[in-house]
Amino acid sequence: MLFASNLPPFLWVEAIHHAAWLHARISSRALPGCITQIERTTGHKPNLKKVLVFGAIVWVKVKDARKLDSQAVEGHFMGYDEESINQNEI
Repeated sequence: MLFASNLPPFLWVEAIHHAAWLHARISSRALPGCITQIERTTGHKPNLKKVLVFGAIVWVKVKDARKLDSQAVEGHFMGYDEESINQNEI
């Protein structure tokens, strides 16, 4: 994922974290019924329709931007923060 996104090598930790996040949401033959780890834990099947590709170009809102300042800056998607997302939304 890191090489495909053409991002610098020092972001390898974020790539591993995103890969682990995805792995927990992909079905496994090791679990009965080929369910996901998240589904086994929460009882809800994860919705992966809105998952972004690692390294995709995104626009990030600038919190304290004034009226005539730029309201967003371009960035790259590094993965989801487990503390700030609702698992049922993704």
